[in-house]
Amino acid sequence: EKEGYRYDVISNESLFIKNNAAVHLVLQALNLMSAPNQALSSAQLKYAYRQYHASDDLEFDLAGLPLEQWSILVFSDLVRKIISYFDLEKRETDQAYLLAFQDLILDFLKFEKDNLNDFLDWWQDHDSRSIQVSEDQQAIRLMTVHKSKGLQFKAVLVPYCQWKLDHSGPGEQ
Repeated sequence: EKEGYRYDVISNESLFIKNNAAVHLVLQALNLMSAPNQALSSAQLKYAYRQYHASDDLEFDLAGLPLEQWSILVFSDLVRKIISYFDLEKRETDQAYLLAFQDLILDFLKFEKDNLNDFLDWWQDHDSRSIQVSEDQQAIRLMTVHKSKGLQFKAVLVPYCQWKLDHSGPGEQ
């Protein structure tokens, strides 16, 4: 990166709520709440914690988690407690994802009972939700050629393109 320049990049994959490290950490904490005695749930939470902090050698002690206190909370309050416990709202880049995730929970609660296991089952079928960004967002948008079809951009970069350009008109060889 050149000093004084900033290159923001957006792709459809990066906008998926499930791909955000903070949301992933919340989901793994919820999975642990659902199955506290499963070693896999513990390992997944520890891994999500290290991913969130971008550190492979960072250890997280599960013994400090207030699982008993959390178990008496209603689901929406539980999610807020988890976000607060891990101090996930401190990163500005995560806030939109966490708010979108909490909105999804409210959508779920409109039609379903306030139950952690029911939400986790529901999430399996609804995890492809993404946050919305303005079309005026000043950023480089990464997409496939197929997805870009019909869209208009001032400039299009096609990396590693080896196409030969044919400058001849129709019927010319």
